[in-house]
Amino acid sequence: MSTTPFSDELVAKLKQATAWRFESKLGPVFTPRFFCCTDPNSMGIEGGKEPVAVLDLSPNPCFPGDTVTFDGTDSYDPDGTVTDYAWTFEDGTPATSSADTGTVTWATPGEYEVTLIVTDGTGLKSSPARTIQVVNDPGGAYFAGTSTGVYFTTDGGQNWEARNTGLSGDALGVNGLKIDPATQNLDHDAKTLWIATNGGVYASNDGGQNWTQKSPAVVSNVWSDSPAPTVADLTFRELLFVGERLFVTATWQNGASEWRSWLFYTDNAADARGDMTAPVAWNEATL
Repeated sequence: MSTTPFSDELVAKLKQATAWRFESKLGPVFTPRFFCCTDPNSMGIEGGKEPVAVLDLSPNPCFPGDTVTFDGTDSYDPDGTVTDYAWTFEDGTPATSSADTGTVTWATPGEYEVTLIVTDGTGLKSSPARTIQVVNDPGGAYFAGTSTGVYFTTDGGQNWEARNTGLSGDALGVNGLKIDPATQNLDHDAKTLWIATNGGVYASNDGGQNWTQKSPAVVSNVWSDSPAPTVADLTFRELLFVGERLFVTATWQNGASEWRSWLFYTDNAADARGDMTAPVAWNEATL
């Protein structure tokens, strides 16, 4: 008959261990089996496998001031439990954190390194997990035409600056705004802008800081209305660049409440890019 190779005293001690359960099977070959029922790190076992850090940032990319959530809860220890987290956020607020999850912000655009190191119950540390948080620039120069004039922003629309020097009265009601294709890649204060308004067509060669009227001089009386409309009677609606030509639509409501419309185009709008005093010759298209 086979006998256990362990002494009765050793078997008794193994059975008393709260974290271990001993099971023996007597037979031709004795096979002891050990089943761990709690974290082996809590037993003070040394020389185990190091934990693995796994990090997540959302959203990525983001914009300056956005709240970014960091999450390290997918980190794991092959033979135990992750007990500590050590985050580093390059130029972030906060700069570091020991939480498994939380939030961080960045104040300026750029690309920033984020690092996470985790530690298990025996003090083993993971290799650093790294990623790059991209913080996009919401800026750039944007112009908007509104019912109260032209406005300009460089911070993604959080703040707007009025650009209405040279405009007054009905001219503040902007129906259309276009950037001259020849200058669209220049800095914002060097772009040539065109606007269609209730009071005429205006151009600016300094990014909308100053405006000069460039309206057609006359309106043909194609409907034989009496009296014929003047340029001042027209409301200019939309602008459109097609090749070297600039088109603008205009409408007028006569005394009989009938709507009239015109389409003007010019071949020398480019003259206004460098000299606001240069006349712009408009032609009337046939509709």
